Amino acid sequence: MIQTEQASLYQVQTNNKIMLIKEHAGDMEEQVSAEFGCLREFLLQEEERVKERLQREKEKRLNQLEEVLKHTTDKIGQLEQTADQLRVKLRENENPAQLRGIKDFIGGAEIMFERPPEVCVDLPEGEFLGPLQYRTWRRMNAVLQPGVTAVTLNPDTAYPRLWVSTCCTQVSVGDIQPNLPNNPERFTRYNIVLGSQALTSGQHYWVVEVGTKTAWGLGVAAASVNRKDEISLCPDDGFWTLVLREERGGSEYEACTNHEESLLHPPRPPRRVGVYLDYGRGVVAFYDAGDMSHLFTFSDATFTEPVFPYFNPWPIIKGRNREPLIIISPDPEV
Repeated sequence: MIQTEQASLYQVQTNNKIMLIKEHAGDMEEQVSAEFGCLREFLLQEEERVKERLQREKEKRLNQLEEVLKHTTDKIGQLEQTADQLRVKLRENENPAQLRGIKDFIGGAEIMFERPPEVCVDLPEGEFLGPLQYRTWRRMNAVLQPGVTAVTLNPDTAYPRLWVSTCCTQVSVGDIQPNLPNNPERFTRYNIVLGSQALTSGQHYWVVEVGTKTAWGLGVAAASVNRKDEISLCPDDGFWTLVLREERGGSEYEACTNHEESLLHPPRPPRRVGVYLDYGRGVVAFYDAGDMSHLFTFSDATFTEPVFPYFNPWPIIKGRNREPLIIISPDPEV
């Protein structure tokens, strides 16, 4: 009897999981369709915009040629009329003295036709074609949601061994900086620095160059995280992070989840890592920014306060791992 009840309960739970997966997949399919619909609409608008410009250029050239053709046709009519008049005069005047006046008349007739300005028939192909797909992609960057978020580092949060560049987009490990104030924002136990931007809503995406570093940590941190004592870098402590760390067998990637070990095995070491935050949906995801392959997603976060971009360049290990973490700024031309 107990076995039957357990089997029935398991059956119900399994059916509930099936329904949950179907509902979740259905919601995601709608979102995918909406996202691609926006891109298709943009591309159709761009296609129409280019075609309209091309049509205007074509009509401009054709109108110029029509004017030239009309002008030439009118001149031909005038010249034919002059030729008729000349034939009449030749019949009427046969002696040499009178022919001198005809010669003057002919000279005047010869200069009546002047070639109009030349109209170029070559449409500017570079303006309408050229690297058309690349130019369209550049324009598309301006409407992508989310685009690349402009993120900078907040030196007031940096661990004393962290050196933040003057432009606040690079951080590296060095000697302890003397005379730094032990302000409440500063991390004093781990090599952590946070971004300056408090994120409280919407979608955000930023890219960090990790290069050939052998250890690092990236992600987001809640505003109220403990900055002075030992922490776990996990969601229970207000961190949603992905790390690369050196172990005896080599470096390993891990998503710092609350419970089970979440080791990752990307096919190749990412040199740039993209961090995506959807604040409202409680999603933090990581990508190899080189080919946008997915690395890991925290999908069940509940944000109740601002979060900040999180950066950890990790210590220098036996002379290795000196390279900085570099935030890739959005393209200013886009």
